Amino acid sequence: MFNPIVIVPLYNHLAQFRAVAPALAACGVPVLVADDGSDDAADVENFCRGNGFLYLRHEKNLGKGAAVKSALERVAAEGFSHALQIDADGQHDVSDVPRFLEEARRHPAALVNGVPVFDESAPRSRSQGRKITNFWVALETRSRAAGDAMCGFRVYPLSAALMRVLPRMKSSGMGADIEILVRAVWAGVPVRNLATRVRYPTDGVSHFRVFSDNVKLSALHALLFTRSLFWRKK
Repeated sequence: MFNPIVIVPLYNHLAQFRAVAPALAACGVPVLVADDGSDDAADVENFCRGNGFLYLRHEKNLGKGAAVKSALERVAAEGFSHALQIDADGQHDVSDVPRFLEEARRHPAALVNGVPVFDESAPRSRSQGRKITNFWVALETRSRAAGDAMCGFRVYPLSAALMRVLPRMKSSGMGADIEILVRAVWAGVPVRNLATRVRYPTDGVSHFRVFSDNVKLSALHALLFTRSLFWRKK
């Protein structure tokens, strides 16, 4: 039975999420907000309760990946079949939610992966960084199954194969989107790619730290590439 839910990792993005929330609520699908230790957690919780959203909270900031992992584990335990992940900051096109869910309904075993189509607001450094990451992911998976490995707009099938991936994850931060996708491919989860518009709002708040997060991403790719040498493609 196809029983999806939307999960939204959030950290100090309540102002931006207020603008996104009405469109999400209009999709007619349950929504779980995974609050990763926001400074205004009480306000976030009150806003979620007032809009009929489920709420999960980390007492302190553990990283986006940790928030996504906690959300996936909770919604799987509650019997949902699929989880659509979308960012809270307004970068992703909420109008694409029905299209992504329909693709998941038609291909229930697949991970439906967003491939960003950027507008002029996208920093050039971000698009170049994605090319480097996607190059490494192609090596790590020995395929180009993943059209983009960094987009946080995707639908996870809450299958046994996908859930076995979560305890093996090493990244709790920005690299988690990459790692879960690579490990899902290793676990035999098929990937369906859908193009989607991505924008960088002028009032956006980014938690990406250029030096430290790039160092962590480099270490993650070193780990995944080394592990891939011992992976036998199915």
